Parts: sequence; C-alpha cells; structure tokens
Amino acid sequence: MNKTINYSRGGQLTGAKSLIFFFVGIFFFVLIIFFLINGKYLPALLTLPLMAITFFIAADFKGVEINLEQNKIREYQITLLGRAGDWMNYQHFSRINLNQATFEINDTWNYNEIHREQHSYFIVEIVNLTDNIKLILGEHRDYNTALELMKTASKQLKLETQNKFQERLYAAKQRRRR
Repeated sequence: MNKTINYSRGGQLTGAKSLIFFFVGIFFFVLIIFFLINGKYLPALLTLPLMAITFFIAADFKGVEINLEQNKIREYQITLLGRAGDWMNYQHFSRINLNQATFEINDTWNYNEIHREQHSYFIVEIVNLTDNIKLILGEHRDYNTALELMKTASKQLKLETQNKFQERLYAAKQRRRR
C-alpha cells in the first residue's frame, strides 16, 4: 500500500512564463473567434487544444507530495507530462508552521499621489530545520482556514506545530502591557 499525501496549492499565475503563456492563450482565443466568424470551423477546432494547453501552462499548478512509505517529499509542478519535482528525504522535516505574510498593491491612478493597499494572508509550511528548507502546503486569506490546514496536516503527518502568527500576536500584546 502506497501512502501518499498531496497538498495542492492550485494555479499560481506567477512569473514571466505564466504571463507570456496567458497572452499567447488570449491570442489563440482571438484567433478561434476570428476563424468562427469567417466560417473556418476546422482551423478553429484545431486551435482549441493549443489554447487549452497554453492556459494550462500559464496556470502553473503547484503543490507538495509526501510519500510516507518511502520517506520522501517533494515540491511539484504539474506539467503536461505529469508532476515534476525532485524528491527529498522526509525524515528531517519535523514541524509545520503557520505564519502571516503581506503583499502591497500600489495604485497610481492619480499622478499626484500613490494609493497603497496592504493585504495579509497566512502560510502553512512544512519545515526541515536541519537543512533550512520550507515547503508551502497552503496559502489562505482566512486565518481559521489556515489553522485548520495546519491541524489536519499535523495529524496526518504526525508532526509538531508552531503558530508563529499567534506567538507574534501574544508578544505584541505583552509589549503593550509594559
């Protein structure tokens, strides 16, 4: 029996490769519309798989796969040929962390001022303290969803947890009390 656990992060849509393939996919979409308008149904039908493939590549699906039976773990990327990623020894992964991260959006619609929005999200990651490796199991905007993922993964993988977000929150409250 092969005991494999997958944590899919879904489509990432990040990086230049995703952007290029997204625009190529848009080009194929416009080309299909052009063919259909002009009554060229066969070229439209033949272009459809190309559009699907380019959008699939642009989506950039990623995740973490853990084979408990063979003590292996890998961060994978789904390609047209299946999952690709290098396997590592799972034994050194000893903890699951929950942490908060932020990103900023700069909006420059008005030339006189820049409007900045800061957003936060929560990251659940499995950690190898020996080799300082962190693999992301999931990213969520909702804290409770991320906390549930951390608890579920901890039970499945029998690893300890560390809620770094709660630790920082507690430390900040302690500093305010002084």
